[in-house]
Amino acid sequence: PDKRTVNKSGKHPIKLVITFQRKKKLYSIGLDLSPQEWEKIQSKNLKDKNLIERKREMESIKNTATKFITQIGDNFTFELFEQLMFGLRKNIPKDKKDVFAEIDQKIS
Repeated sequence: PDKRTVNKSGKHPIKLVITFQRKKKLYSIGLDLSPQEWEKIQSKNLKDKNLIERKREMESIKNTATKFITQIGDNFTFELFEQLMFGLRKNIPKDKKDVFAEIDQKIS
């Protein structure tokens, strides 16, 4: 959670943090949680169906970001990451060794 900002309902926006060469960028993922909800999501015995769904959404976004970072590989830049993560899929260098990335590119 980005504790620097609070919305009217007392919730903090949840952000994805990407660090590359000692530089951090934060990306909003469109979810807001209160400090109490954040604590509950971090627990192992989560029972609230709404929070379970939000946790799944966060994990899905994290997995997608990890997949794109792996796909970019040594050519990583924040600009390329943003193009992949947020739907702008042009001008992305191809890793000739990654067969799965080639297949994904063809499908796209």
